[in-house]
This record gives sequence, C-alpha cells and structure tokens, in this order.
Amino acid sequence: SGAIPADRVEFLWVGPAPKWLRSRIETLGLQPVFRATGHVRREEAARQLRRTSVLVVRIVRPCLSTKLFEGMAAGVPILATIEEGEAEGLVRRYSGTHYIVRPGDARAAEVALLDAFGRWELGTLPRRANWTYLKEFNKRALTGAFSRVLEEVVCDAKGLRNASEMVGVQRGAGAKASQAPLGTGQRFSQPRGGASC
Repeated sequence: SGAIPADRVEFLWVGPAPKWLRSRIETLGLQPVFRATGHVRREEAARQLRRTSVLVVRIVRPCLSTKLFEGMAAGVPILATIEEGEAEGLVRRYSGTHYIVRPGDARAAEVALLDAFGRWELGTLPRRANWTYLKEFNKRALTGAFSRVLEEVVCDAKGLRNASEMVGVQRGAGAKASQAPLGTGQRFSQPRGGASC
C-alpha cells in the first residue's frame, strides 16, 4: 500500500528464491525491497534470522518450518500465516511477540506488518525469548524425549518393561544372541559401550 517507505524495509529470503516467490514478488512490484541470499551455510542463515526485525513464515499443513522454531528460540517477533490448529497454538504459546494471519487474508497481513513496522520505528517491538520454550525445546530436552519414545516403542515391541531387560541382537549368520542385559539400571536413552538392541 506504500505506507512503509521502501528505504525503510527489506524482505529477505534466506536461500534461493523459488520460482513461485519470484513471480509473486514481481506481480506485487516488490523487487526494489526484496533480496534472496541464495544458498548459504546454516550458520549464516541463523545469523540472518537473529538480526531480522520480524520473521514472516508461511505454515502449510502438515509441515512446520524449522525457521519458526529457530525464530522462537531467538525471540524474534513472528508474523505467521497459519491455519487454526496445533501449529498456531505453538506460536501463541511460545513466541514472545507474534502476529497470526490466516492464509489469503491480505488485509490482516497488511495490518500486522504496519503495526510491527510502527512499533519497530518507536523502539517498542520487543524481542524476547520465551524461557519456557528454551527449556522445553533445547537439544538435550528433545533428544531425551525422543529417546524415551524410542525406548517405549522398542520395549513394547519386545514385551519388556524397560531397556535394562533388553538383550543384544544376533551378529552375523548363525551367531547366538547375547544374553547380557544392556546394563544394570541403565536406560536406553543413556547408551554405554557397544550395547545394541
């Protein structure tokens, strides 16, 4: 709508811009304020994300963008075009500052961008990490949760109460299965040595 001066905004696409996006940018006349980085290393993508003022993400079922999670971890304000549902709940719960827009609602997207720009100019657009998110979604917590699910699935399939009852699998043709337990009191989520299940 021209309400944001072109010299005060840049739409940055991290990665090579797909054909559909380039076409849309051209249709909207946004070429002067659009830039795509092309292929970049993960570290550079993360650096660009941390320095952005507002992360705009388009969530399409059933996929969730990793950029959404990285943005929430960095405390970057998020404008998400997203359907009602679980993904929206994640954004509302864990994003410190967010705007939710339904797909196809151009007017709501415009209002959200204008609000974010106005707050950014005034210095009142907060960047704040959600400590609950950081606690629940750090690599250690996610790895622990995954290993607990994996342990449950494997133990259920083998009819075991827990991973300490697990025995090694056959190795090589005709080899006998090891009867040694994984380890006294050890959990599958804390593997030791070369034990396998």
